[in-house]
Amino acid sequence: MRITVIPLGTLLLALPILAHTVSVSAPAPKSWTKTPVTTDDLHIAQRATDILGSPEKWNRNDTDKCPAEATAFSLYCALQKASHEVSGKEDGDNAVMQEARITADLIAPKKYGARLAGYNNDPATSFQDVQKFFQILKNRLSRRMAAEAPGATLTARGEGSSQSRPPVTEADVRIVRRAKAILDSPVRWNRADNRVCPPEAKTFSLYCALEKATQELGGKFEHRDAAMQEARFVIEDIAPNAPYYGHRLMDFNNDSSTTFFDIQKFFQRLEDRIAGRLAAQNGH
Repeated sequence: MRITVIPLGTLLLALPILAHTVSVSAPAPKSWTKTPVTTDDLHIAQRATDILGSPEKWNRNDTDKCPAEATAFSLYCALQKASHEVSGKEDGDNAVMQEARITADLIAPKKYGARLAGYNNDPATSFQDVQKFFQILKNRLSRRMAAEAPGATLTARGEGSSQSRPPVTEADVRIVRRAKAILDSPVRWNRADNRVCPPEAKTFSLYCALEKATQELGGKFEHRDAAMQEARFVIEDIAPNAPYYGHRLMDFNNDSSTTFFDIQKFFQRLEDRIAGRLAAQNGH
């Protein structure tokens, strides 16, 4: 075997070059911050809803190009057109576009590389889903605008301390997984919740599945414990009718527009949300 010996002086001369190469090839990660919501964002979301007001006006093949003469629109192009009409400019980083991408993440059954285009073009997306998308988007913008207003306070909704956020634990993750297993098929779903959970029950609402899971895992059920609170916040994120609910868990469960697919999606979002909060609490 042949061994090449490099003189020490050559190595010493190369070190500054290597150090410079390493520093250049590792740029700082781009930071991302939320743009504050304005009344323009609310108007843009409503105008986009109107632009994409019928199945005939929906372009199911988004290519990220929005020609001025278009008569059919993807989600992205409806929002871009509405932005131009309302504010005179098209801004991919304004609050309405940021929240639109988050909304697609929340309601889509899978992850996409380009969230708006991917959700728009997905064969599983229906026009009813598009309408639901816009309603949830408007809900999110309204909540954020209220929360960002100077001196804003979150008001109760007839449910006691409805916005409290107790710390989450590993036990909360296990509770959600167990509740999902309890409510694992349409035949086990009680669609007429009254928040009374008899021990002999064979069918379960969302509320009662979470209560039963908590009790089975040895915990004391609390109406405002971490898993229950995060469940309510998930409903605010994914339910288009959430602003009209007096009791979020019960009313989402009983809403005639809620499907069993929505129930499964609810549990997945809830587990992801609690896991994310747990990681943040632990400094990860």
